[in-house]
Amino acid sequence: MSYTQNRAREAVTRLFAESKIVVDGNRKHDITVNDDRFFVRVLAGGSLALGESYMEGWWDCENLDAFFGRIIAGGLEKRSAKQVRLLFDYALALIHNRQSVDKAPAHIQAHYDFPVEVFEAMLGPSMTYTGALWKDATTLEEAQDAKHELICKKLNLESGMTVLDIGCGWGPLMQYVDRQELGVRVSGLTISRRQFDYLDRTLGSRSRHNIALCDYRTFEGVYDRVLSVEMFEHVGQRNHRAYMKAVHGFLPRRNSLHLMQVITTPMSFRASRTDPWLDKHIFPGSQLPSMAQILKASEGLFNLEHIEGFGLEYHPTLMAWWQNYDKAWKQLGHDMVTRRMMKYYLHFCAALFRTGRIQVSQVVFSKGAPKTYSTAA
Repeated sequence: MSYTQNRAREAVTRLFAESKIVVDGNRKHDITVNDDRFFVRVLAGGSLALGESYMEGWWDCENLDAFFGRIIAGGLEKRSAKQVRLLFDYALALIHNRQSVDKAPAHIQAHYDFPVEVFEAMLGPSMTYTGALWKDATTLEEAQDAKHELICKKLNLESGMTVLDIGCGWGPLMQYVDRQELGVRVSGLTISRRQFDYLDRTLGSRSRHNIALCDYRTFEGVYDRVLSVEMFEHVGQRNHRAYMKAVHGFLPRRNSLHLMQVITTPMSFRASRTDPWLDKHIFPGSQLPSMAQILKASEGLFNLEHIEGFGLEYHPTLMAWWQNYDKAWKQLGHDMVTRRMMKYYLHFCAALFRTGRIQVSQVVFSKGAPKTYSTAA
């Protein structure tokens, strides 16, 4: 090992030690370094280098979730810009709108246009790529059904209503309302060609639902209810108000409802970009909002009726996705680099939720005159 590598090893070892992580230690949350170039690379490249060196097999950890939890608890993400940041490298606000109408499709397609077989294997029959509710559930499908049941109750759905699902994914809400025979007609919006083609193929000509390949900013329609489930994270701070104005236009009736399930950062973070590794390899252009930003964007348009957070529920959801993916990755034809990327992604996010560094909440807004709101349909 060269002099530079030795100095880099000493520096990284000290930083990990602050989070009670031992380099080449024997505990499940310790790391084993397989390539001595790791230390210089991480010091120079921070969070992005940490993730990419893991993908390439330069280091291993038996329990990534616990490793990330200790890094977060140790506060390494709070170090100044002149010091190494192993998990977070939040930038200043960008001049350009990365989530504009013309740029947004490329960002979405980078992740959501993976072959549909990948998502079928990872997500299970419901094809639901959002946080579930596990309080009374023992399986992923039960937990996702519990989440959809709660959404429908909070929207006070009644037979004959029309619902706009912005960022509808692979149509899990459509599946749920059909199984429960709720008599609701859902229109789904997506800017993912792969999702649109999947739904166009699976809905069938007799379906009461329909799907549009369209950005919310250029879509037109009138509905009784509007919802978005973990889509707002792709809107971007520069477009928060435009999103709320668009939803306001979709809901012409007084006392109509808008529900958002959204992943947020603490109000003190106000980050303009996500973690550099996640931004490059998983969710390009994503930007987690704070709850304060969401409420500010709704001012003068909606009345706030309800907020409920359940971030800890996301941990078992992410672990279930990982277990499903890990069983199927060879059959999917994925190489080891892709497998390690998926493991890093799902365990990193699991630790963020488990430590409370990010949260997921359901927020309900009403339009028009104040009205007594109940979550019971």
